[in-house]
Amino acid sequence: SFVDGLKGAPDVLSLIREAGLQYVSSVAWGKEHTMPAPLTQPFRYSEDGFSEIWEIPCHGWHENLLKDHNKWGPRAITLWPAPWPEAIPAGFVRSAGDEFAVNRVFMDRAASDEMEFVSLIWHPWSLAKFDPEMDMLDLTFSHVRDLGLEPTTYAGMCESLTASA
Repeated sequence: SFVDGLKGAPDVLSLIREAGLQYVSSVAWGKEHTMPAPLTQPFRYSEDGFSEIWEIPCHGWHENLLKDHNKWGPRAITLWPAPWPEAIPAGFVRSAGDEFAVNRVFMDRAASDEMEFVSLIWHPWSLAKFDPEMDMLDLTFSHVRDLGLEPTTYAGMCESLTASA
């Protein structure tokens, strides 16, 4: 994953087109490779000559980092001053509720700013290790319904983007 996705990487984009892919999700970090990833909206790689390929970015934290599942320990990976101070926990999250509170910042902002898309960065292995009952997912999708957001897949998002373009 890259800060600017695959902008300026026509060799990689050419391989993606050759493979018949319609979208990628390579933007998964903030400025200077920091966390959390901002609410960047989908875009096409038109400037690189690949207008048929969508970038559907990721948002928020790589949740495994919030839990120290990588065993990196505390790291300085946020910008200073933080553009999202309310999304930077004081320490590693310890419960499904703690994790949901961080994710909620991004969902609420996306809803209040009437953004067309928000996608949190989840790793199935890390979700299951931390929260085998998947309580955080229950909290998240209940909140999505409360906000009136429409859940979809990346393939569904690509289809929607292409239809409205």
